[in-house]
Amino acid sequence: MTTTKVIKNENSFGDRLRTLRGDLSLMEFSKKIGVTQSSYHNWERGLKEPSYSVIKPICKICNCSPLWLLGIEEKTAAITKGIDLNHKIDLLKKNATEASTCINRLLKDIQKLEGAL
Repeated sequence: MTTTKVIKNENSFGDRLRTLRGDLSLMEFSKKIGVTQSSYHNWERGLKEPSYSVIKPICKICNCSPLWLLGIEEKTAAITKGIDLNHKIDLLKKNATEASTCINRLLKDIQKLEGAL
């Protein structure tokens, strides 16, 4: 029987992928980057590595530096900006939803006032 030993290194390719995945499930993230769940799972566990043709789209989709993803340089401004940008987009979506709710309330109030005249 053969066993596979996975050596955990906080700077491993798999750890960097895990950082990019954030709160998404394996299935959600693998769909997002366009690979099978099995392939992604093997990369994150350090059992296999993706080809260059896959790394480039991952970096583009996740807005990160390929040099950071490959462990050539430390966490870069590019990934920090990507995470910050995603956070800002989430906040904008939330604010847009809240603004829409407020506008709808105002419109209803205006209609009530017009009906009372």
